[in-house]
Amino acid sequence: MKVGYENVHFEEIKSSHHTTLIFKCRNYNNGFLGEVRWSYQWRQYCFNPQADYVLPRDYLDDIRDFLQQLVDDRANVYARGAAL
Repeated sequence: MKVGYENVHFEEIKSSHHTTLIFKCRNYNNGFLGEVRWSYQWRQYCFNPQADYVLPRDYLDDIRDFLQQLVDDRANVYARGAAL
């Protein structure tokens, strides 16, 4: 899975009590932008920005691409499981 982009990078937060993945999103100055985590309300991975944070479009494009990877990976896992 690609975790480094032109504007942002993602770091997985290791946790033994979560069943879904959590990632910190940072810019390349290592500034914290927010987290990517599973939303039970939306039933998908969502970006949760730091409060009152404004992000330019190119950052949002990178985040959107990362979210799409998570969706695709999750679909592939379920497809393999259904095929077994």
